[in-house]
Amino acid sequence: MTDQLNLAITDLIDTGRRKLAAAASYLRTREAEQEQARQSAIDALAQEAWTALGKLLPDDVLYYAGRCSEIEPAGWNDVIYRLEVPDCSAITITLKREQTGVVDGQCTYAYKPSANYKNGVERGIYCVDYLDVVERYEDGDLVGYEAGPSGHHGYTHDLSVALASAAEQVAKMDALSAMAVIKTAELHARAIARQAAADQRRIAETTEREALLDLLSDDPVLLALLKVAIAVKQERAGYVESIDNLHAAIETQDESYQRRLDEKHQEAVLAVRNAKDEADRSQREADDLQAKLARLKRQSQYA
Repeated sequence: MTDQLNLAITDLIDTGRRKLAAAASYLRTREAEQEQARQSAIDALAQEAWTALGKLLPDDVLYYAGRCSEIEPAGWNDVIYRLEVPDCSAITITLKREQTGVVDGQCTYAYKPSANYKNGVERGIYCVDYLDVVERYEDGDLVGYEAGPSGHHGYTHDLSVALASAAEQVAKMDALSAMAVIKTAELHARAIARQAAADQRRIAETTEREALLDLLSDDPVLLALLKVAIAVKQERAGYVESIDNLHAAIETQDESYQRRLDEKHQEAVLAVRNAKDEADRSQREADDLQAKLARLKRQSQYA
């Protein structure tokens, strides 16, 4: 009988393992299919955005465009392309997926260039990086200057104007680089001057300290006065510590008195409350007795 039960339990366990394996296989297949569908949707949106960009740029310019943002499967986020034409600063183009109409009850969408606005005024769809002399940091410290993107931009609806503006930015690179070298040299010169001044102060302090030591070693009276001053300072430190300890003890004692006062106050409040409760109880008892006496009088009258 026991062997039959063990065999039945073993069969159940094997059946459960097969079901778990089948469920895990189904989940893996389903996840793979979902990921494939997600990637297919992203690829389709990416192709759609690239086609829209191709309608905006000629082929010789489109060659230098690259997408610098992710695409969500739903397609609601903006798609950003960065145009890096040789001898030009970078130009950014943003595409937004907008509704274009309704076909057979279904909304249709398409990628369109997204314009930049300022104070309600449309500024353009081509965003040109402006270059300037910018600070260069290492480990949070300013170490120099270099020519690079300034964080400011120019906008236009005309691609030729955008390319011309970007080319002008790069044309300034030599002058900006030279200015960066000058500002870096000035920065290093100021740092060297500050270090030199600090070294001079340190040398002066060391020299003064050595001179004082030489003077003390040659004058026994000054040396004796210094010893007295040191002793007075040490004794004063002891007094200060004693005073601090006394203040701490007084504060501790005050806190103890305050706690005791609070406790007595609570006891008094409780005693008053108890006395009031006792008085109320006595009054209720007296009222009850008067009521009983009144009833007895009425009963005696009727008798």
